[in-house]
Amino acid sequence: MSNQEISKFAGRRLILGIDDDPLMLSFLATVVRNQNMLFVGVENAHEAIPVIRQDEPDLIFLDVNMPGTDGLELCRSIRKNLPDYKSPIIFLTADHSEKILETALAAGGNDFMVKPVSPDGIVTRLKHWLPEKSKLE
Repeated sequence: MSNQEISKFAGRRLILGIDDDPLMLSFLATVVRNQNMLFVGVENAHEAIPVIRQDEPDLIFLDVNMPGTDGLELCRSIRKNLPDYKSPIIFLTADHSEKILETALAAGGNDFMVKPVSPDGIVTRLKHWLPEKSKLE
């Protein structure tokens, strides 16, 4: 990561939440911001693509089931059309079947969380997938 990229957000991580449920986005925003990270929430794939291209979030929380382009299709599109974008994508869904887990990982996701998710679960994923800030400085 270059100095320019680090200074883009004053060394703070940017997390993108993509979910058609405003309450879920609000929950994610609270948890992420409590970790001294920045959060942007969008409700659909159409709003997400410009954020990903322009801001290159450090991690994405992505709902599987959304109207229009679902999370699986969006993830496949990101991995295919933005090959340099390597940040983790963590799927969120109420479906806990083995099939959806396999499908989500095959679509290019890095991890999977079953709703309802807990604040501790979100923090654990953030710590697991993102290196410590001090390692970037």
